[in-house]
Amino acid sequence: MPAVRLRTSHTSAVLLAAVVVFAAELIIDLSAVPSGMTSFKLHIYSNTPTAASDNAAFDLSAAERSLYMGYIDFSTPEDLGSTLFAQTRFVYMQGQLPSNATSLFGELQTVGGYTPTSGEGYRIRLRTIEV
Repeated sequence: MPAVRLRTSHTSAVLLAAVVVFAAELIIDLSAVPSGMTSFKLHIYSNTPTAASDNAAFDLSAAERSLYMGYIDFSTPEDLGSTLFAQTRFVYMQGQLPSNATSLFGELQTVGGYTPTSGEGYRIRLRTIEV
């Protein structure tokens, strides 16, 4: 399904090469759920994925397969007044980071027919543990 890809990175305090993501939160700087906004997928990588064009369909390229750790589903965000919020608990996604790495990288995919506008703020919090 065509979807907008938003690039984000998450720097964690993880100092070991293996990490487990056990929860994720999506915070959007909007005061109402726009028409067409439904769910999201956060695709997680162990290193920086290839840059994607806006409004490009999501594609896990052959070059990125070894970096891909999986995805986390977010439901339609809840309207909490000045903020939209979605959370996913009990993720338990395990991945191997490159030696001496302290970052995870992600691409946020819109699943519905929603196209973000310029200036919308998206933040992602990943809850991780080292293994």
